Amino acid sequence: MEFIKHMPDDYYRVSVVNTFAPMSTSTDYEVPMALRNPFVLYRLSLNHIELIEYFVRLLKPKNFLELGVQFGEASHRLLPLIPSTYVGVDIMKDTNISYLETSFPNFKFYNMTTDAYFESCTDERFDMVFIDACHTHEQTYKDFLNVKDRVSENGVIFFHDTYPVNVFMASNDLSGDCYKTAEIIRKKHHHEFEIFTVAVNPGLSMVRKCSKQVHWLP
Repeated sequence: MEFIKHMPDDYYRVSVVNTFAPMSTSTDYEVPMALRNPFVLYRLSLNHIELIEYFVRLLKPKNFLELGVQFGEASHRLLPLIPSTYVGVDIMKDTNISYLETSFPNFKFYNMTTDAYFESCTDERFDMVFIDACHTHEQTYKDFLNVKDRVSENGVIFFHDTYPVNVFMASNDLSGDCYKTAEIIRKKHHHEFEIFTVAVNPGLSMVRKCSKQVHWLP
């Protein structure tokens, strides 16, 4: 049994610098920053897995939750970096999932909807979460509400597809309208979370759970 790659080759590199160096971002500084990145149909400009891996290596979370595993591309890269439990949830079970279950004893896969997972598993807590299942605002926001109290202090939640570059990318079969979830977190949950979105198609948002900016403040 082996892991079957589904992504473009540059998604399997292990250096953020090498991955992003050849990007053909425009240097026309008269164009707004978020619009300088070229749009290529069915080709993601932002290597979100590479960025998430960088922060996993930097912050060293003990455990990880991934909602929307699909082919297991992110799981395959991140699992060796997680010392405790790595939980994956998806309604489909690709053959790669069987490989991951066999190869990594700390990998727990739930073949169900995210709603069903949160209903059945009530005691697990996580240092880091990646939400990339259903791409609708309604469901991504529901996933956020379900997981927000399970995230440790200073824990990070990643949202994919939160900055579609145009109306086409915001269609239901691509990024959808989960960019609205990033907006509602910014407006309604700023007392408990801070959020930053990488404005490169299709976007990646980082949400940090924090009661205050730094812990040594009184």
